[in-house]
Amino acid sequence: GPAPPGAGPGPAPAGPPLSGYALRRASAGQAVVEGRDGLHQVGVGSALPGAGRVLSIRSTGAGWIVITTETIIGPTPL
Repeated sequence: GPAPPGAGPGPAPAGPPLSGYALRRASAGQAVVEGRDGLHQVGVGSALPGAGRVLSIRSTGAGWIVITTETIIGPTPL
């Protein structure tokens, strides 16, 4: 029969996904992201718990994104 669910290689990661943040507002060099513990105003070089250090805040065709050493934070996660 079919393999049981979750029968992938290695254990499934516990806890929230890498980035628990959604981008709320952004402008050149500054952004406001919302995490489980509320809003954080960040700039390039700021550290976000669980997401690393902010490398870039940039506008793309689909809107603003915040690039960190660990992940990319966009408007609302799908």
